[in-house]
Amino acid sequence: MNYPKRGEIYLVRLPGQPADKKMRPALIVSLNVRNRLANDVIVVPISTALRPAPTHVELSKGEGGLDRTSVGKCEQITTLVDTPQD
Repeated sequence: MNYPKRGEIYLVRLPGQPADKKMRPALIVSLNVRNRLANDVIVVPISTALRPAPTHVELSKGEGGLDRTSVGKCEQITTLVDTPQD
């Protein structure tokens, strides 16, 4: 059975995001045992807008398949009810 694993990056539709907006990358941060058993995952949205902030974590180009240097926006951590699938 496939399930999202901690550290993987998926393209997702974030809560509150209009359906016509493009999907955005998000980093899975919830534990694998939780990801396997629950029907949701905890994610940190990723942005290529590199604005310094104490809650942003830089992700280098190539990490998790990112095509550009990006930041994880930890202040926007959220739960996705429909888990992303491979």
